[in-house]
Amino acid sequence: TYAGKDLWSRSLDPPAGKIRYSAEYELLEAARWRGLTWQDFDALEGDDQALIIAHYRTAQRLAAVDAWENRPKKDAHGAKRGTARRRRR
Repeated sequence: TYAGKDLWSRSLDPPAGKIRYSAEYELLEAARWRGLTWQDFDALEGDDQALIIAHYRTAQRLAAVDAWENRPKKDAHGAKRGTARRRRR
């Protein structure tokens, strides 16, 4: 969970980005994230690969949600909070 909400809840979804990648790229990144070469990852049983991929996806989701929820918020006028400065006269 994140702040009492299911981590996979749509209410926690950051806005969709414009970057897209293939399933193969995700497999390579999951292997690298776990410290495995592609050959070592490929040699694993399917259940072991699935566990690594699920762990990788969860870690990535946690990082994305945390970054989105902790971004600098904007005030009612669209400016980031704390960025306004008084004019000098």
